Order: sequence, then C-alpha cells, then structure tokens
Amino acid sequence: AELYGPKYIQHPAVHTIKRMMEEFGRKGGTGKPGFYDLRPKQNSSLWPELNALFEADMTFNSKDVEDRLMIAQVNEALWCVQEKVVSSIAEANIGSIYGWGFPSYKGGVMQYISDYGKDAFIDKCGILKEKFGPRFSIPSILKKHKLEISKLG
Repeated sequence: AELYGPKYIQHPAVHTIKRMMEEFGRKGGTGKPGFYDLRPKQNSSLWPELNALFEADMTFNSKDVEDRLMIAQVNEALWCVQEKVVSSIAEANIGSIYGWGFPSYKGGVMQYISDYGKDAFIDKCGILKEKFGPRFSIPSILKKHKLEISKLG
C-alpha cells in the first residue's frame, strides 16, 4: 500500500479478515478457528456466524468461484509481466505452478488465458470487474494485444 500510494486499491476482503482476527479472535491456521468451524473427528464447515455477522450471500456457483479465484491470480501475473517483474510467458507459467501452487493441470497462468480464449477471458474480466470491483481490471499488455498469448509454447 505504501509503495503504490493513492494508486493502491485495497482488496475488499481485508476489512472482513481484520474483523475476524481482531474482533472475533478467529485467526485461522492449522487447528485454529477462522472462517471454518473446526470439529474434531468430523468434517469442518464454514463458521455458522459468518452469514449473520457479515450479511454474506452464501449462495454461489462453483464455476463462478473457480473463475474468480483463477482470474485474480492470472491478472496479478499479467501485471507482473507488464511491470517487467516477470520476463517471459514461460517464466510466468512455471513460476505460478512451482512458486505458489497454481493448478499444474491448467498449465500455468498464461496458458490459462490461452485455454479460456483471450477474448472470452477479457469479456469475463469485464463482467467480474463490474460485479466485484477493480481487482479484475485487465492490464493493458493484454488488452492492447502486446502480449502474444497464442505463442505460449
């Protein structure tokens, strides 16, 4: 936040995470309560108080959740390519799989765009941006076709 100054856009989950940790003492981690209600010898489930405390809409489509999780990671990688933190498409793909555990069956963050279809990916980001905010904005390197996704090799 300090590095980006006024350009920094805080993720909307930060407020919720701070409340969970500070107000409710639910810091999460191995064996500690957080968003999940931990039950010994049973399957854990989401903490029942979440809906009441945060007025959350607990109805969701698993494909939409997957898209949001994947596309957020892909966009961050695109920003890294645009800002020259990552120097190649291959580096982004390998780094995403081995660096932070992006699903290897997806082939990496840039391959994800290729498989999704560049235009469909851009369209989906527009829908997500409208619904969930600027963290789904697409870096100009992709919008202006400066990045040759078709040459993923």
